[in-house]
Amino acid sequence: MAKKANAFSLMDSNIQFILKAYKKQNNFAKMAVWQDSLLLLIKEQNQKDKQYAINFIELVKNQEKQKIEAQKKVAENVEVSNWQIFVIIIVTLLLVIISVIAFVVSRNYKVQQAMGRDLASKNIIIEKNITSLDELNKAVSIQNQRLEDENRMKDKLLSIISHDLRHPMVNTKSIVELINLGMVTPEETKELMKQLEGQYVRSIGLLDNLLFWLRGQMQGKSIEKNKVNIHQLINGLIDEQFLNLQTKKITLRNETETTPIIQADKEMLKVVFRNLISNAIKFTPLEGLIKISCKTTTTDLFIYVNDNGVGMSKEIVEKINARQYYSSTGTDKEKGTGFGLILCRDLIANHNGTLAIESEIGNGSTFIVQLPL
Repeated sequence: MAKKANAFSLMDSNIQFILKAYKKQNNFAKMAVWQDSLLLLIKEQNQKDKQYAINFIELVKNQEKQKIEAQKKVAENVEVSNWQIFVIIIVTLLLVIISVIAFVVSRNYKVQQAMGRDLASKNIIIEKNITSLDELNKAVSIQNQRLEDENRMKDKLLSIISHDLRHPMVNTKSIVELINLGMVTPEETKELMKQLEGQYVRSIGLLDNLLFWLRGQMQGKSIEKNKVNIHQLINGLIDEQFLNLQTKKITLRNETETTPIIQADKEMLKVVFRNLISNAIKFTPLEGLIKISCKTTTTDLFIYVNDNGVGMSKEIVEKINARQYYSSTGTDKEKGTGFGLILCRDLIANHNGTLAIESEIGNGSTFIVQLPL
């Protein structure tokens, strides 16, 4: 309606209001569109003001021409009049001309002052808009860089996981061929079957990590919460790791209470604690000790996975907390993908929980999982 009525000030204030509203919504694309509309509006108003000044000057010129013609006619009449009338007319005409010129000059001066103030205010608005656009461009650039880093990390993780999944399959095929060809003794067959079991457990864990990570990348995928007994869940995962614990002669104590039951996605929690237990075994030396305990408050359940392994430096903990890719070799030269802890954080966050790390080189590590009751 303001546009139809050519109410420029009202249009300007309305656009400013719209820009503030979109800024609160962080809708920078809409802000850019309306800023362009504001610039176009300013340009149109300047053109109208310029055309108005031109029309006014032309009007004054026409008036001056008409007055000059009138003066000529008066002069012709004055020639037949006496000298006194001629002098009075001349003086009167001069006064009128001076008044008109003074009025025109004064009017132009006021118009120029108003236009100057208007242009100054518009320049301020333009400068603010330019600043906002610069900030928006910086934010977009940072976001693009973050997406590129995440894509590189995803590509690297998928490459590593693909290799780590294929390698056990190749080993399994070789071992099965040796057994089928009868090229190994019963004792060697028993040992090879233990190796197959270990590879199977590691492959299943890695495959679960990959599947849950892919599930997390799918938008709109909700989690299925049911009652989960933490003590029983930990016991089941300890049984899965029996071979790894036996190989390194590590003692793993489940000191969690038998009563804590929470609403959660059981499979997701399995992936979380399978990774934390595997990580603890990986960095705990021969005949080491791992303890899993818990503590409850009125609102939360805290689960502690503590080991007496090699520990981590402050810099490594900061990398993990910043979701940066990090992988290292275990105490028995076990390899890892650096993928587990990143996935754990995401799955815990899906339950509105947190993962904290306390570690010191040479004094082991403690991973603290906080989950709402």
